[in-house]
Amino acid sequence: MNLITSSSNILNQLVGLIKQLSPEEYTSPLPLLMDNSISKHLRHIVEFYDCLFKGIADASINYDLRERNPSIENDPEFAINFINNCIQHLSTMELSNDPINLTTLLSPEGHEACTLTSLDRELAYNVEHAIHHMAIIKIAIKQCFPHVTLSKDFGVAYSTIKFHHQTA
Repeated sequence: MNLITSSSNILNQLVGLIKQLSPEEYTSPLPLLMDNSISKHLRHIVEFYDCLFKGIADASINYDLRERNPSIENDPEFAINFINNCIQHLSTMELSNDPINLTTLLSPEGHEACTLTSLDRELAYNVEHAIHHMAIIKIAIKQCFPHVTLSKDFGVAYSTIKFHHQTA
């Protein structure tokens, strides 16, 4: 298993989730999510991957400049196609520790920091970031859409899964 495979697995789980939701369930604002929808969290996850892919070309990533594409939020089929394109992009990548500039916003006033990172590090970050949002999504699914079947490991950190396996 490597970071590319792990990322692909995460994205495939999201496709599986979308396929179980009606368009209304996918896009409905949920009070449990502070009136955000499953689709907003999902868009947020996949746009981080999109920023990473776009940033590789010029060795400069800025997750704050993500597109916030409403089609990912409002059209489940578009979202599935977008995610499948991300999975395809991952399949053509090679892991690398070559330096990449990462720019991040430090305040609403526009203060930024720039640091060095790598593709490997950012793929690891994207996996952890996705799992974090998937945990939030899982809470909403269990409360609002109990007919949806998620893996017991959906939205659970890999270190937690490993710990549970070791202590079982």
